[in-house]
Amino acid sequence: MEKRKIIQTTGITAIILCAFLLGYFISPTTQQNRYKANIFIGYELFNGNNELKTHNVVTDIGELQIELRQSTNGTYVYFGYISIGNATASQTLTELTQEYDRQAGTIVRWTNGGDSAFNCTYKWTFTETVSLNCAGNHWAISGNNNMGAVANFPSGAQVFNANENLTARWVWTFNAN
Repeated sequence: MEKRKIIQTTGITAIILCAFLLGYFISPTTQQNRYKANIFIGYELFNGNNELKTHNVVTDIGELQIELRQSTNGTYVYFGYISIGNATASQTLTELTQEYDRQAGTIVRWTNGGDSAFNCTYKWTFTETVSLNCAGNHWAISGNNNMGAVANFPSGAQVFNANENLTARWVWTFNAN
């Protein structure tokens, strides 16, 4: 009888230990999408206004920057700068191929369904005719290798004339649950 209790106790302990270790090793692989970025593009053209939500990509260097910050000091990445120009959005993109301008955006922090979120918004009023197709979100005011997310405009290249506006609003959500 005593031998049977020892075997049962050992078996239950082994199962609990295996479940703990399995959870420990699987957890990092199932925590993908802990953060996401969405961009909303607003066009204010002479022929009317459009607000378009487009697909975007969190870049490889953006993911790495988030992971490094989370693992070393627990702070969030300050994606406080928006660029506009021309490029083809991809995970490996580190800057816009042809950057027209980059500006510090207005940051608004909020809670999105219990998760930490913030918006970064900037509005351009053009003084010349320009053709653009892409926007980026950066953690530095200038330079390369600091673009955390990138998106092509949903309608492709858009021509803006003098006195027309473009508003780009990046929305980041960090899922810490």
